[in-house]
Amino acid sequence: MSLNNNNGNNYNSRGNSILLNDKYINLNVFKKGEELTDQEKIFLKVHTYLNEGILPKCIGMGLGGGFLGALIGVFFFTMQPTNIDYNLTYKEQLKEQFIMFKQSVKNSCINFAKIGFLFSLYENSLQKIRATNDITNTLYSGCLTGATISYKKGLPSMLSGCASFAAFSAVVEKLQRSNKF
Repeated sequence: MSLNNNNGNNYNSRGNSILLNDKYINLNVFKKGEELTDQEKIFLKVHTYLNEGILPKCIGMGLGGGFLGALIGVFFFTMQPTNIDYNLTYKEQLKEQFIMFKQSVKNSCINFAKIGFLFSLYENSLQKIRATNDITNTLYSGCLTGATISYKKGLPSMLSGCASFAAFSAVVEKLQRSNKF
């Protein structure tokens, strides 16, 4: 039993009806007109909070940024030249390299997690305040993130961080919204 869609592809109708069911796509697990139990009401509140709340999105982006930062930290650690002390034993050299490796990965992980969390916080907050999702939010979020990250280095550094991060964010947003990417 197969269906033919507009593109000429054949689909299994039973598999389609299960996987593309509204219940799974939009999490409409409750029937209309039905009274919800207390457990179902709690489920809906949690579901709404996780999908529409700013903090869960920020935490997710922070975790994703941390994971990406760990991968980048591993990559860049393997690319940097190492000083080998031939007076140490092989085991001592490995131990020293592993300590440096952990520090490199940790620093990269923390920095990317901060960037992901802050950018997501600013962008989601601006989307809630402005009630729109456009490139202006991305520019403001990039500017605020760049300025926040370089806060300890003073005003000139904050201004350059704002400008560069806003420009980078705008370019990435334009690429994502274009049909070429």
